[in-house]
Amino acid sequence: MPLSRIALVSVALAAGAPVASAQEPPLAQEPPLVTRNRVQLNLAGAEAVLAAAQKKAAALGLRCNVAVVDDGGHLLAFARMDGARPASVNTALIKAVSAATFRQETGPLPAKGEPDLHLSLSLQAASGGRVTTLKGGVPVVIDGQVVGGVGVGGGTGEQDAEVAKAGIQALLDALRDGTSRWAGAGRRCRRCSWADKVRGGNRVGRRKPPVPRPVQSRIRPSRDAGEVDGRAAVGLSATHPDRPGVRRGG
Repeated sequence: MPLSRIALVSVALAAGAPVASAQEPPLAQEPPLVTRNRVQLNLAGAEAVLAAAQKKAAALGLRCNVAVVDDGGHLLAFARMDGARPASVNTALIKAVSAATFRQETGPLPAKGEPDLHLSLSLQAASGGRVTTLKGGVPVVIDGQVVGGVGVGGGTGEQDAEVAKAGIQALLDALRDGTSRWAGAGRRCRRCSWADKVRGGNRVGRRKPPVPRPVQSRIRPSRDAGEVDGRAAVGLSATHPDRPGVRRGG
């Protein structure tokens, strides 16, 4: 190969090298602006927790106040058992809020290690009384996400926590087994003649289409030979056949 061609090939390769290195790196994918497909505790779930917690409290011989809040600490459902102390109403609510917003059970701080009384009192004062370190508040965790909190007041700290955990466990069991009090949807309503779905007492669905009735014909029968001007004629006179409907005495 002549030297001139070798030189041209070398120049071409050298010129193409920086072009390959100058390629722009791929753009990084921007993070999503919103979080979708979140698990959220609703009223039906909160009521299920309340029912199970009250049942556990009754089994322990306790009269408790039970509060259920969402992941932001907003109240979803509350129950005050007959005979429960009125002073424990706010305590139960604050326990639920603390468990939900701190994402952990309530109790002396730090959670692991020797309790620090000064730290606990400072936290309660800094929050304006909206956070407590009393036992009895338990977060509701579903699919690794805190979706709410349960607070109980009326027994000892350990008893309150036990009642709260019993309510949460009942909710988790219902979710795992796919059972709830709404599982009877699709049964026939006894008061109606149409099949519907009953969810919490509210009927949803569509009525059966009405049975078509036979259409009555409104077409009048055609006139016969004895009908004149829409009225039944008496007949043709035997003596005067040219005058219909007239009879003369003879």
